[in-house]
Amino acid sequence: MWITHHRLFTLVRRSNHTLLLLNCLVLLWVTVIPYPTRMVATYIGTPDVRVAAMLHAAAFVMIAACFRLLWWYVSFHGRLLHPDVDEHTIRVINRTSWFAPLM
Repeated sequence: MWITHHRLFTLVRRSNHTLLLLNCLVLLWVTVIPYPTRMVATYIGTPDVRVAAMLHAAAFVMIAACFRLLWWYVSFHGRLLHPDVDEHTIRVINRTSWFAPLM
């Protein structure tokens, strides 16, 4: 998550209030991860592990969806990107960022 976050922000030229709020949303979900992870560890070997695993997966889906929203906001019409970010890079990130929540 840190690497993805860092690489995304190397492409950002400037920020605004909305970007900061979206970034906080991503970071909020990152801070949630230890809790469902502990639930999986606690309930492993019991029938309740399925619920814990679903909550764990849901937290990662939320992080991926928030990253997708953050990228969309940054890249929409090049709104906050460095001017030297090429269209190919934008297209590749757009394509791959749709798959992360599904995975």
